[in-house]
Amino acid sequence: LAAFYEGHGSFVRDAFAPLTTNYAGQVADLAAAEVGQDAPDVGNFVTAYIDSMAVRHVAKQEARLRTVMENAPEDPLPAILAELETWREKKPAEIGLGESVRANNAVALAVYGMAGITRKVWRTMGKNCPYCQQLDGKTIALELNFISAGQPLTAEGKTPLIPSRDVGHAPAHGGCDCMIVAG
Repeated sequence: LAAFYEGHGSFVRDAFAPLTTNYAGQVADLAAAEVGQDAPDVGNFVTAYIDSMAVRHVAKQEARLRTVMENAPEDPLPAILAELETWREKKPAEIGLGESVRANNAVALAVYGMAGITRKVWRTMGKNCPYCQQLDGKTIALELNFISAGQPLTAEGKTPLIPSRDVGHAPAHGGCDCMIVAG
């Protein structure tokens, strides 16, 4: 497992780079138009974003398989195969939504910073969960986080959402389709 994932980051990077680069260019154009400017060159940012995305993807998938193995110490192979089968069915949509939201917001945030924008606003889109509904309209400084790692976000009748990372832009959780706009 370790040997496979050691080299998997470059595969992930190469697989996602063309689509992510194209998408980021389109988002940069829209974000710049939103603030009345021409799109800046986001090439270096996008390269760093894709590198980070590959690392994040590999770490998440490897950690999940290690958890599956730990939970089936007698013979982990059937559990691993079952997990991989669910990946075949669900991962494309999960990764597609998560990365499109994450890339959209990360690029927009970078463009806002390059354009001298100092504030950002959380906006819900599509299906809204009670957590994101609480964030809708929240306006903060560009460099601040909407939710800090470990900070619980509560919603009536729901288990608190406690992110493991700082949330400076959407997504706040799996399935989140929110976005930020210039404030």
